[in-house]
Amino acid sequence: MRQEHFGIAIVELMASGIVTIAHNSAGPRMDIIGTSPKPVGYLALTVEDYAWNIRRVLRKFDEHKEMRVEARKWVA
Repeated sequence: MRQEHFGIAIVELMASGIVTIAHNSAGPRMDIIGTSPKPVGYLALTVEDYAWNIRRVLRKFDEHKEMRVEARKWVA
């Protein structure tokens, strides 16, 4: 969601170890994904950004294991 204040659903996805793709604005960018020192998810602005990130995650899911682990740590 654009300009999501915080986004508890995003945090819940990350806590579950799911590779998360969120809108590149407000809470996801400033408080959740964008401020992490390590990659913990992806931010997208356009439909094309979302599609590209979804494709990247699905095609190389096993390569995202470290990101999933880091995301769980980040939101703990």
